[in-house]
Amino acid sequence: MKTFLTHGKVMILYHQCASCFVMKVFLMKTYKKIMRPNASAFPYTHAEPISKLEELNHPLIPKIVYYDDNEYEIEYIDGEDLVTYLERTGDWSTGILVYELVQDLMLQMSKISSNYKWNDFPLKGPDITWKLAAEDIHSKNIVITKEGKPYLIDLDQIGWWHPYTVFKLMNANTSRIAECMRSAMITWDHKVSIERLATELHEIAEKNEELFENGVRHGFWNVTSKEEIKEKYEKYKKL
Repeated sequence: MKTFLTHGKVMILYHQCASCFVMKVFLMKTYKKIMRPNASAFPYTHAEPISKLEELNHPLIPKIVYYDDNEYEIEYIDGEDLVTYLERTGDWSTGILVYELVQDLMLQMSKISSNYKWNDFPLKGPDITWKLAAEDIHSKNIVITKEGKPYLIDLDQIGWWHPYTVFKLMNANTSRIAECMRSAMITWDHKVSIERLATELHEIAEKNEELFENGVRHGFWNVTSKEEIKEKYEKYKKL
């Protein structure tokens, strides 16, 4: 029986059988980033939004190791950014998966509310129920692993937003992702077309060389090599 437990950067594997009990410890490779202010209602408040994000347990979010209002640390995701991956593979199915996950993440976050009141905010006005959202999801901060799993690695963009603004952010993030993927797929298609044309031209060149050799060989007897054919051809072509 195998049991996995995680604690911070350390993953512990317990292996138990009838005659033994073995514990193995694996160090997790992580990525750390200093928080930057976002454009939300509370630009420097990061810990609570990320805490709520973590509770979603969404498949687009990597394992979060540590966070506060100044920095966060997540599991390191080894892979390619989305646009590079699509330009290389033309993987339409993964593109659709990413779009669905981004759309779902924005929808799930919009259902999470904050307890902040206007008296905590520099402006005065009626109480507002702030909503969780992201402002800048794009093809460069989504990484695709070798197994084809997408992850969002830029988390300091998560914050509390006015509920009406959430609609704008939903539209902006999904539209931006869709346009980036469309452009990447066109680039891949052009690359494939150029490679196919280059292959066809190479095959034509080889065929022409073969036709030349066969034709000239028919005009000269007792030749044994291409070099001899060309030599005789150059000698007699002006006659």
